[in-house]
Amino acid sequence: GAQGCDWHNADFRSPPLRPVSEMHIPRTSENPEEFVLGRTGVTCVVDDGGGCIKRVSAVQGPAWKADVHVCDEIVSINGVLVTSVDVSGFDCVELCRCAARANRKVQLAVRDFCTQELKSVTIEIGSDTKNMYGLIDSYPPPPPPP
Repeated sequence: GAQGCDWHNADFRSPPLRPVSEMHIPRTSENPEEFVLGRTGVTCVVDDGGGCIKRVSAVQGPAWKADVHVCDEIVSINGVLVTSVDVSGFDCVELCRCAARANRKVQLAVRDFCTQELKSVTIEIGSDTKNMYGLIDSYPPPPPPP
């Protein structure tokens, strides 16, 4: 007969099913979990790399003034190293919250994404939440009705 594909003998069995727990992929850069670090204006995602990299995913108000950039890696918060797997995104949030409560300042060591240099930044947290996003303090009064 013709030397074609012999459909009957070809091995078309699907691979054995793996247990669900094994298939559950930890959150990756495709669907990262975001953590808003108190009122610092920093939002970070816990990156691949086993959860040890905390990367800045959004910058607002106070963090922007303090020269933090998107994609920078957060190395420490107030002197506490956050580069281990043991430190979760929730821990980072808590560290910022405690610091902000204590003295309205959060000290971060960040690794600049472009230069890979470590730099220390101090984020000043305003007492009013309006400033959280760097909004203008006062709005002009509405014009009087005609």
